[in-house]
Amino acid sequence: NRGLFAYRQVKPVDPVLVRCFLEGMLKSLIFILFITIGSLLKFELMPDYPFGAMMDWMSLWALGWGTGLTLSVLADLVPEIGKVARILNLPLLLLSGVIFPVLYVPHQYREYLLMNPIVHGLESMRMNFFSGYHTIDGIDMTYLWFWALALISLGLILHTRFRDQLKAH
Repeated sequence: NRGLFAYRQVKPVDPVLVRCFLEGMLKSLIFILFITIGSLLKFELMPDYPFGAMMDWMSLWALGWGTGLTLSVLADLVPEIGKVARILNLPLLLLSGVIFPVLYVPHQYREYLLMNPIVHGLESMRMNFFSGYHTIDGIDMTYLWFWALALISLGLILHTRFRDQLKAH
């Protein structure tokens, strides 16, 4: 991507935004493809509340976009941050409720899991996919959107502030 910066119009934030958009669109297309193929094979994969499921998907995408924007600057300026982010990726994945629902976690640990905004998005998506799904109290999409918007804002501010250093790296 460094060669792109030879063009005056290209800013350091542009490749990050394009990659986030492409990743989001590609994963959305694959998601829709799975649902379509499953429906053709007579599996019941359509969400009970499609609009809610779509909004949850967009919320998680916005959180990933904000995280990507922020980490792209921080990892470029301080390479160790990129290494730490890669190390933390698997534990955060396991603790976000991707593998198992939060309902299976013992009561004394649930409040700590609720600090992870991904938990809120995944549990809300499960509730929108399956009308009979019951989750724990405390799931709040406002919390996820707070994190998403804060990270997007922080990422854009960092990209603006360190524009010249990012081009030089």
